[in-house]
Amino acid sequence: MIDQATGWFEIIELPHQSLSVTRKRNEIVDVFIDKSSAQISRLFNKQWLSRCPRASKIIYDNGSEFKLHFAALCDTFSIKRKPTSVKNPQANAILERIHQVFSNMLRTSGLDMSDTVTPEMVDDFIIDAAWSIRSTHHSILQSSPGVAIFGRDMLFDIPYLADWKAIGKRRQLAVDQNTHHENKRRADFDYAIGQKLQLERMVFLGKPRTNYWTLCHYTSVYKRYC
Repeated sequence: MIDQATGWFEIIELPHQSLSVTRKRNEIVDVFIDKSSAQISRLFNKQWLSRCPRASKIIYDNGSEFKLHFAALCDTFSIKRKPTSVKNPQANAILERIHQVFSNMLRTSGLDMSDTVTPEMVDDFIIDAAWSIRSTHHSILQSSPGVAIFGRDMLFDIPYLADWKAIGKRRQLAVDQNTHHENKRRADFDYAIGQKLQLERMVFLGKPRTNYWTLCHYTSVYKRYC
């Protein structure tokens, strides 16, 4: 969970349970993570809603854990729900960026090179990584997320007053520059009356007794009439 204005984020450990299963005379320990809608809504209320000011809207993906109980919780607090479209993580880019930074820090932490990895070692890594991101200078904020949200330096007793109008201008400038960079390779073309269009449909065909889906492409050519 992350606040878009300041970049302050929270990490919650999902409840999990180990279950021993015997398969072909071999005992296998499976870990089941509780990502139900009821559990996610309870953790969200405990970690964010009960501690932080009321949000006006919330952006989340289309996972099943954000249905039912989670939607009811948001409606109870009068929070506007804005789910992203399917397979479009760019709509929640600020959170996906944090995931990428965490992944890069985890790869370079050396945990995978250790002889044994305990839950305490992983927990210590998450605490240290979260502190480093919260206290790192942000180019848009011109401060760290911790400084912006608490109004004081994370290390020293120095007050800080954020200029949110200037921050908004810098953020919009960064969005415009990124949009220009993404669109500069696109051809500027307008369709005229009578030209043909090519429409592509993707249909998922599920085969019986299999655990995968077959992706098929159907292409049709249409003529535009006005």
